[in-house]
Formats: sequence, C-alpha cells, structure tokens
Amino acid sequence: GQSMSTLTWSANGTAGNPNFHQEDSSASVLGLGVSTWKSMKGSLYGTASHVEAGAELIYSKQNADNYIQAIGTVILSE
Repeated sequence: GQSMSTLTWSANGTAGNPNFHQEDSSASVLGLGVSTWKSMKGSLYGTASHVEAGAELIYSKQNADNYIQAIGTVILSE
C-alpha cells in the first residue's frame, strides 16, 4: 500500500470563540501529480484550569490512479 507519511495538524483560534477550522491543500507534490487536502474542524470546551478540544479530521490524497480518504475524530484533554 501507499503510505500517508506523517501528518501535522494545526489551527488558530479567536479569543472568545471556542470553534476552530483549518484547511490545507497542495498539488503536484514532488512533481508526481499528487494532490492532498486536509481539514480540521472542532471546538474547545472546559475552563481556564482544564481545557479539552474535540475535532473532526479529514485527509485525502490522490493521483491519476488512486484516491485515499481518511476521516476520524480526536479528543484532547490537558
């Protein structure tokens, strides 16, 4: 199979708004005609002393022969 390699997720928030959303895409990775797209959408919960985040992660990678999509959820707690 084809490896998805390491994926790094990041998003910026706005003070007073618990929701965040970040999308990134790239085309012709390494000149192989590969395009990728990833999206992270979620919300912060909790208080100043205990913050949790929940998010939906979507990743897709395609070229002329293959299309791969992975969808998952993540919960982070400090």
